[in-house]
Amino acid sequence: MQAGEKLAGRYVVVKTLGSGGFGTTYLARDTQRPGQPACVVKHLKPDSQDEFVVTTARRLFNSEAEILEKLGKHDQIPSLLAYFEQDGEFYLVQEFIEGHPLSQEMQKGVPWPQEKVVRLLADVLTTLDFVHRNGVIHRDIKPDNLIRRKSDGKLVLIDFGAVKQIRDPQAAAQQRTGATVAIGTVGYAPAEQAQGKPQFASDIYSLGIVAICALTGKQPDQLESDPQTGELVWRPGVQVSHALGTVLDRMVRYHYSKRYANAGEVLAALRSFHLLDTPPPPTRVSTVTAAAPAPTTIRRPSPPTQVTPPPIFHSVVWKYGAITAVALIVIGLLSIPFQALVSQRIRRVEPSPAPTTPVATPNPEAQPIARTMEIDLPPNSTFQTERVLQTAETHLYTFKANPNPGSAPLELVLALTASDPLLTAHLIYPNQQAQENIREGTYKLSLPGVYGIKIAGGRGSYQLQLRLVAPTPEPSPTPEAEEEPTNPVLRGR
Repeated sequence: MQAGEKLAGRYVVVKTLGSGGFGTTYLARDTQRPGQPACVVKHLKPDSQDEFVVTTARRLFNSEAEILEKLGKHDQIPSLLAYFEQDGEFYLVQEFIEGHPLSQEMQKGVPWPQEKVVRLLADVLTTLDFVHRNGVIHRDIKPDNLIRRKSDGKLVLIDFGAVKQIRDPQAAAQQRTGATVAIGTVGYAPAEQAQGKPQFASDIYSLGIVAICALTGKQPDQLESDPQTGELVWRPGVQVSHALGTVLDRMVRYHYSKRYANAGEVLAALRSFHLLDTPPPPTRVSTVTAAAPAPTTIRRPSPPTQVTPPPIFHSVVWKYGAITAVALIVIGLLSIPFQALVSQRIRRVEPSPAPTTPVATPNPEAQPIARTMEIDLPPNSTFQTERVLQTAETHLYTFKANPNPGSAPLELVLALTASDPLLTAHLIYPNQQAQENIREGTYKLSLPGVYGIKIAGGRGSYQLQLRLVAPTPEPSPTPEAEEEPTNPVLRGR
């Protein structure tokens, strides 16, 4: 498509911004809006004109367009302006973000200071938290998809998975195991995403790689990994605090179950390490609602009208007023003995009140409110939750574990991130013994019965992840054939 061509009778192409296997992206102008503002038009063309492929592409296109419409309400995500189909091909029209990609700021061999990396994480995680809360996985977080907006310097997240899901719609439609088309950029995409099974934690891995590359001044292909475990080895020779290094290590763990589950968990971890300011606790609002005052109209008072009564009026008022005052004084004096008599009779009739014993009123805040939740945690499964712990409240999660007698005990992998550093977990065993004040670790469960995870000690939001791991059974040794004893009687024969 050449410059000057018009799409849908409205969008005039200015130039080509980029092209790939999924289609072409153009800079265009909207001729039907005041001032003809710039916009981005993404032209998506299926590889095949087969009816099945086109139908599948149309379904994916409409579904993803609805997602982009919802996400575009965030200030740091481009708004979806329109989407349409023309001649069996699909078009997305989005807001144009004036600025430059983050990749222009990340120069090879020039590491960023830690404070700048923390600001990068906070800026992107705030947007990514909104994306994850809407049930969307971006699947291609990298410096080229983070635009530094010229107007305010904020990072805008662009290029969501819509255009790439229909790169091969026939393959996407044939999936029967819950997997999707493998999308992402080599070096930034984790293993499970390359297998077509992305998780929210896949975005966390990609953003962690971006942060580590900024902190080290390296490219993704220059980062070394442990050949035995697959874990990245990036810390040697890098100036980084223990707090930030701990957070980044967990963001880029090889297996997604060991990473932070979503962007909200990473933000909570940064706050718990005091790398970000902790948001103030919610203000308690009184249940008494005051009625709004009615509008007051201020009127300038009119000057009082002076009426001069005739002289005879003053004499009449003074005469009858004096008579009334004397009558009231006489009535008052005569009523005093009568009141004393009535009071004396009432005192004789009324019985003396029995002495009362003061009853102590229980303080509702004296005892914490315990909220117990029974969860299902079979071996080799994971439980995750995100909740808020209020003042004078504890949360207790209970589950049953039945390790096989004589075999290795079950292992419980616990990870807790919280906005309040005082908020911790307590592992309670069936014999009521406990491991107290823990945040992360692996614990052996050898006793059958009901275990409990108690969350207490503070207030605020937290994310809890539990994984129960069953031991791998070792193969039983094959018994050797016993040698048949020799009969000494028969030996001599």
